Amino acid sequence: MSSTESLAGEERGYLDDIVDRISANDPTLTEIRLPGNGRYGFNFKPLMSTLAENTSVVRVNLSSNGLCDEDAATLARAVEKNTSVDELVLSHNLISDEGLSALAMALRRNASLKKLNLKFNRISDAGLNALAGALRRNNSLAVLDLGKNSIGEEGVKGLAGALRENGSLTVLKLPYNTIGDEGAKTLAVDLRRNTSLTEIDLSHNQIGNEGAKAIARVLGPPSLTEIYVWCKEHLQGKGDSVYIGKQSKIALEELQPNTHLSCLFLYSRKIGKEGAAAFLEAFRGNKTIRKFWCNYDKSAYAIKKEIGEVINANQNRKVRDIKI
Repeated sequence: MSSTESLAGEERGYLDDIVDRISANDPTLTEIRLPGNGRYGFNFKPLMSTLAENTSVVRVNLSSNGLCDEDAATLARAVEKNTSVDELVLSHNLISDEGLSALAMALRRNASLKKLNLKFNRISDAGLNALAGALRRNNSLAVLDLGKNSIGEEGVKGLAGALRENGSLTVLKLPYNTIGDEGAKTLAVDLRRNTSLTEIDLSHNQIGNEGAKAIARVLGPPSLTEIYVWCKEHLQGKGDSVYIGKQSKIALEELQPNTHLSCLFLYSRKIGKEGAAAFLEAFRGNKTIRKFWCNYDKSAYAIKKEIGEVINANQNRKVRDIKI
């Protein structure tokens, strides 16, 4: 029998059989793929509970099953103890902030989960803030998809703070939310100090010129060319070494560009000539961006071609995927 099991029709006995195999730790069962395609009514709690002690299943897909916060809490208790599952797909369900908060608590203790897909749910800022707290401690999650939820400025602020401390997240997807310029600005500040993210998707939000310029400044070389430090009472010199204090060090770090991000998705009709010009300037000195998808309003059309030429002219890019 294949290691991938699918739920065909509404054969509940088939689901019971899978639960039995999970309980028995069947080594041939490595993936549970039970997307409901909108057909609700299955009781997945026995399956979720038995996952706690299972060590063979590595991927679980329970998308489109009408899972609610109570289901998410049941699954969270299993995830907290499970040591084998590395991918969890819970997209197109009914999970809100309460359910995500339960999953966030589990992530504080789980060290195996690498991919979490929660797109098309009912998550808002409160849920994302709970998850942000977990990301400060979790060092395993690499891919997070929260597209098509109700995440706005406050949620992104909490997440941005977590990105300063998290060193495992490489892909962050937040398309089709309600993030505006302020959220983009906050995220941009903390991207300067993040060394793990390589791909960010902020498409189809409410980001305009100001948010685009903030992100562009992170990708380009620093504009400041001279720094004068006046320490007065706290200046301590030994040869050429100068101690300027923790806060000053943080300030200097935040002037440095992000040299790890390679993929940026930023479809937004609110980005005009100013935002496009900022990206053009940033890409003149950026050596890492390999994939850039963005669109602009009509005022920026004249700059689009020049952006593509600048990116493609950089011979250091092995992959070129530019959609503008």
